[in-house]
Amino acid sequence: MSRHLKTYLEASQQIEPIETVLVVNSENQLRSELGDLSELCASIRVHGLLQPILVRPRNSKFEIICGHRRFEACRKLMKRHVECIVREMNDIDAYELSIIENVQRHTLSPIEEAQAYRKYVVDFGWGGIVDLAKKIGKSQEYVSHRMALLHLPADILEKVSNNAISLSQAQEMVWIDKPESRSLIAQLAENEKLSASEIRRARRQLEDPSNKAGSRTSVGATFLDFTPPRFSPDRKAIEDAILSLRIALVRVDSIITRLESKAAKSTLMRERYELHGIIDRLISSKTNFTQNN
Repeated sequence: MSRHLKTYLEASQQIEPIETVLVVNSENQLRSELGDLSELCASIRVHGLLQPILVRPRNSKFEIICGHRRFEACRKLMKRHVECIVREMNDIDAYELSIIENVQRHTLSPIEEAQAYRKYVVDFGWGGIVDLAKKIGKSQEYVSHRMALLHLPADILEKVSNNAISLSQAQEMVWIDKPESRSLIAQLAENEKLSASEIRRARRQLEDPSNKAGSRTSVGATFLDFTPPRFSPDRKAIEDAILSLRIALVRVDSIITRLESKAAKSTLMRERYELHGIIDRLISSKTNFTQNN
């Protein structure tokens, strides 16, 4: 341990102005991107660092436990010292505290959160889902559902990270068994803005066309339970038809992107517009089928 570091450790446990060059990021940093720091920099420039950074001694440096964005903002401002609270802490406690702070501040994306949980439970083996859920103040279902997102393929996870697909849409896609169905529904979710209940129905149509809309499937049954829409059977049939046509529309789009023939593309594009028109007319006609019909 360096003499400089020992001096800091022997000081009181209050806020310490530590030289910026002695502070390093954690190897287990939870956030892949720190985002735009301009507003934070402006605030620190005017008001100073309102909340100190929590660090722990690590070799001859101080490793950040909580406050990576604050530290990076201070570094951008060329601050020679940064206010820190120094704590002796083992790897498990440091990681748990980092998760708790980020979850409470809502600074992690759903995918970053899921990756943090998986590292704790699977990669590091520090505890089970139940243990982790208790420590961070979340339910077991919350943690397990977040971790389940990581079963989705990389292209869908990227869409979630880019907000092209919502978290609720992605959670429904976890239970889709067939890769081709999952890919198709991901396109529908992004382009046609399907709701969570529509994704459930689309999955049933694609994976088991004979399955009744209200039946349960073996995969994630309790998670997929839902109350059927309070519409008349006729309106429900119209909505199923609209969903089927949307699925067909995405399939046609996929074929068009693979074509090299301009004539074939022109023909399919013309029919695609007609298909879109049918969908629009069916959507308009739904108002004619009320609950009392």
